Amino acid sequence: MFAVHASDFRKNMAAMLDRVADNAEPVLITRSGASAAVLLDIAEYNALTETAYLLSNPAMAARLAKGIAEVEAGKTTIRELAE
Repeated sequence: MFAVHASDFRKNMAAMLDRVADNAEPVLITRSGASAAVLLDIAEYNALTETAYLLSNPAMAARLAKGIAEVEAGKTTIRELAE
């Protein structure tokens, strides 16, 4: 994660936005004596919120954990995509 002070962020906002969009790398924006903020690419933000939503449901979280365990145990089947 790249960190920048808010005053430097303001001076270079377009470049910072490009950096986030091009690399999906979050930017930590610090402020003197105040809370920091994080700038995320919209796709990264959407992925985080979707993951949080899915994991907030215990049944869905269990299904996801089961699927991950099956993949890690090699219990998968490779299939061709349908046209």
